[in-house]
Amino acid sequence: MQQGRLVVLKETFYSNTNIIKNKYPKLMNKISCAGEKKKEYSISSNANSEMNLQITKDTHIHYLYSKYSIEREMKQWIENASEQLEDSQYILLIGWGLGYHIRKLIQTYPNKKYFVYEPDHNTFSLAIEHIDFSNELDHSSIISVAVGEEEDYRDFLEQFAERVADSFVQLTIPSYNNLYHGEIEQFTSVAIEMIKMKRSNLATYNHNSDNWIRNILRNTKYVAQFPSVHFLADQCKDKPVIIVGAGPSLQYDLDLLRELKHKVTIIAAGTSTQALLKGGVEPDIIVSMDGGEPNRRAFESLQTNHIPMVFGTFIQPEILNEKRKRLAYAILEIDQVTPYLLPNDEKYITFKSNYSVTGLCIQLAVYMGCSTIIFTGQDLSFPNNKYYADGVNHFDPSTIQDMTSNAHLLVENVYGETNNANHSMFVTLRDIEHLISIFDHIRFINASRYGAKIRGTTFNDLNQIKDKWLASESKICIPELFDQAKQHREEILTGVINQIKRDITNLDKLNLDLLELLRLFDKTRAMSTKTNVLKNSLLKISRNWSAISQNDTFKSYIQFGLVSYFNSYQRYISEVTYSTDSTYQFQILDKYLCKLIKIVLDYTPTLKKQLESTVEEMK
Repeated sequence: MQQGRLVVLKETFYSNTNIIKNKYPKLMNKISCAGEKKKEYSISSNANSEMNLQITKDTHIHYLYSKYSIEREMKQWIENASEQLEDSQYILLIGWGLGYHIRKLIQTYPNKKYFVYEPDHNTFSLAIEHIDFSNELDHSSIISVAVGEEEDYRDFLEQFAERVADSFVQLTIPSYNNLYHGEIEQFTSVAIEMIKMKRSNLATYNHNSDNWIRNILRNTKYVAQFPSVHFLADQCKDKPVIIVGAGPSLQYDLDLLRELKHKVTIIAAGTSTQALLKGGVEPDIIVSMDGGEPNRRAFESLQTNHIPMVFGTFIQPEILNEKRKRLAYAILEIDQVTPYLLPNDEKYITFKSNYSVTGLCIQLAVYMGCSTIIFTGQDLSFPNNKYYADGVNHFDPSTIQDMTSNAHLLVENVYGETNNANHSMFVTLRDIEHLISIFDHIRFINASRYGAKIRGTTFNDLNQIKDKWLASESKICIPELFDQAKQHREEILTGVINQIKRDITNLDKLNLDLLELLRLFDKTRAMSTKTNVLKNSLLKISRNWSAISQNDTFKSYIQFGLVSYFNSYQRYISEVTYSTDSTYQFQILDKYLCKLIKIVLDYTPTLKKQLESTVEEMK
């Protein structure tokens, strides 16, 4: 009898894990991590002979489900949730448990889309051993499943924030509210944070995408003339670096920075260059990437042509000029154009995209091999309702006044008190904290007095750091490295020009293909009542759109230049893959793909002019 039971358990385990390996491979780590099952977790039966899970916490025994009838419990639960569920396409379910709730949801609402988070890997490991829910795991309505702690569910939440087009419903297995209160609170906090960041991303794309591609194309001539930052790899191996921001706390450290500038590499994050130069501190490297007009104003009156500069390809083009001789480019992962234009043998580094130039500074310092990264002027809030250090004046004072007076969020500062912050500052702070968490082998020190507390850093003022960490330091000559990295790049320049010329020709062909696709929609619309015609047309539409969207010119310029539209419309268009109803599929494509095609056709003349202008500038 016992042997037969073991065989059933093995079959159940195999059935579940077979799906998990193929569809959710990361979950296998959580199962294997569980090791031997903890004695606090055990499978039991209720009065109705249904399988239940018993968990002992603090000497108290908890049951995940009813001790009498789980079937009745599920029926009551789905009835109570029905009003919420009717109007939402996306469901975020907290708790997999033994799978009863997700099974009931799929049975009742098979066409909705589910994201499921299970906070306890022990529960999940027991569940896959005892109950065969391979059908649920493999069901097309389940988009993603996460198990465990924050490091395990960040990707899950990224996917959730990326995918969910409209409102969603969050449901929780009732017993989890007591059993996993802290874990759920943490999960919800991270989820809200990530959704806010995703919305900020979309807002940034909406606001900047036109400028971005225009700036990238105008900056292409400098990318073709100067090397990437690859020559800086490990040049500060095991040495410290100071990354300077433009926050008001910088004023406390200018004297110390003047003293340290001969010992330690100083990286100026964008507009902090104004305050540093006014304070008599010349940075070793300026890092700048902002494509906006305020960034241009920040640099227009500064004498910085001799200072090495690492520029992000989005940078406001007028900051770069023919007098600058010490330049190196940095490509952010969001940039689809520059890597496409460069030759295959070009050595370049791709950095993560962040909300502020500080993120690029951190990644550059890590790439250079720095063992300790020190922040000053990185306030990421408004201490004493002040935005910038003295000398930083690229924004109109009334704009600054509006931003600080409308900063209603509170963040903890380095002294345990609170500073005002706005949404933009808060999102930037969390973004930098996440970046820091990736580089756990680096020591991060926050010397920004009165600035926001930054998770992953220790706070020490620069005076203490100077005596403890920097007393015996010596630094390398950064300008020398930039001078040595200069190379003849005429072939690269010619290659980029020729590629852009080919892309201009490709744009004309893409326009014809898009117009043909619109005509196919018109024909299909007129005959949409005929099932066979509809199915054949859907195949043609899919095939034609696939060919267009896989075209290199389309991917590199159009998808990037219209990224906010593609992000928005693609959420709806992807619904087609989750339906077998031809009429519904065509309705979705007719409504959203047609609109997207028309937006593309409106955009291509502008893009063509930009490409032609780029060729003229590069000649």
